[in-house]
Amino acid sequence: MSQEISPSVGTFFVRYPDPLPFPESLHHVVTLTDALIGYAGTALHLKPDGTSWAPLPSVFEGTLFVSMRFHRGRHALSAIEEALVEMDTVIRRVEPGFVLSKLSPDGLPAPDPAWSTYTVVEMTSPIVERATDGVWSPALPVESATQIAFERALEALFALVRAYRTSEQVMLRPPTRERLGPGMVFGTRPARIEGGGAWHSSPTYMLLAMAVPVSRHLRADLSEEELQRVRGHLHAEVLEHPLVAVAELQADARAALEQDGDTRAAVLLFHSASEVLLDQALMLMQWEDGLAPEQAATVFERSLTDRIRSQYHDRLGGAWHMNTPTTVVSRWRANLVMVRHRVAHAGHVPSRHEADRARDSQFELADFLFNRLTSRRKSYPITAGMLVTEPGFRRRNAWTATAKAAVLKADLSAVRDFADWRARLMSARFS
Repeated sequence: MSQEISPSVGTFFVRYPDPLPFPESLHHVVTLTDALIGYAGTALHLKPDGTSWAPLPSVFEGTLFVSMRFHRGRHALSAIEEALVEMDTVIRRVEPGFVLSKLSPDGLPAPDPAWSTYTVVEMTSPIVERATDGVWSPALPVESATQIAFERALEALFALVRAYRTSEQVMLRPPTRERLGPGMVFGTRPARIEGGGAWHSSPTYMLLAMAVPVSRHLRADLSEEELQRVRGHLHAEVLEHPLVAVAELQADARAALEQDGDTRAAVLLFHSASEVLLDQALMLMQWEDGLAPEQAATVFERSLTDRIRSQYHDRLGGAWHMNTPTTVVSRWRANLVMVRHRVAHAGHVPSRHEADRARDSQFELADFLFNRLTSRRKSYPITAGMLVTEPGFRRRNAWTATAKAAVLKADLSAVRDFADWRARLMSARFS
């Protein structure tokens, strides 16, 4: 039945965040190994009058393909000039004499091409469905088939950009859908053009939720409670509180994943966050045990896996087995540690699903550790008070007299004393 359907293509326009120097006069065809039928004579791109700009080469007619053109646009202002003008609009309200931008007669600085160019990528790919024999053939241009074509087009675009950034060693961040513009424009049309092209309908604008720059969305002013937390974290950083580095690594990992879609960086950072947290907890407990920094440092000559197997259960109880699938630690090892090893030692690029599981496992491990510290707050009151904190005890319905005593013991003096002890341990560990 699919053979009776007239072949269609989807054309997708996305704004790429970095200027790409592919010539506008050329198009680039990326082919896949999958077999394709029904697309001989396809017009890959159209001219403004609707006629074919580039036909599908006959050598590619039997394989699934994506064709790309790169168009250049020019901002009214360069990135540097735009920032300067934006600052001026505010600064002149504060101090009129501090006007920095050099305006042209029409009120705007002349744009500098080197800093004002952007790229819009035009991608065309077949609207097809896959038969049981693995061959792709024409499908109706419905939403599901068009979505598959768009996903295919993005993967081809990212492959081409990766080839460019690695072969030419240019400083571009990895291509990911999170870094595209907030929307894309697309339309579908017949694959073969008779006379002038005719789109099936008006072009459609689709919001790309994963690419919306959430960090640039204006939030409501911080409440007094939120400001108090910010001040608290700032003070903690000055004091070198053991949780500061963990929180920063977690924030970096989440930004890499949610803002940039950089799954490699996210997995490596989530692993670092979990290792730093485990090490900070262990060092705190060693400090409370009264160990000298030089003696405590010898434990860290072992691998992280060995430390987990030998240092935590006797102090905190709980299931620290790494080879029992039902334990939190075992899931953390499978979902984060082993994925991290594949990234670090084999160059693996985790899928978004893998990165999400790695993230969840990191936070699940932290929750497990804090639960164990809560249960042993009498044995390690300063460690529990410093890491679990009052809000953590309250969330666990454990704000008891012993929890209050633990938080009181984890005072500024304890933070400073531990920071000094930890500095001596780190000096011995890395000397």
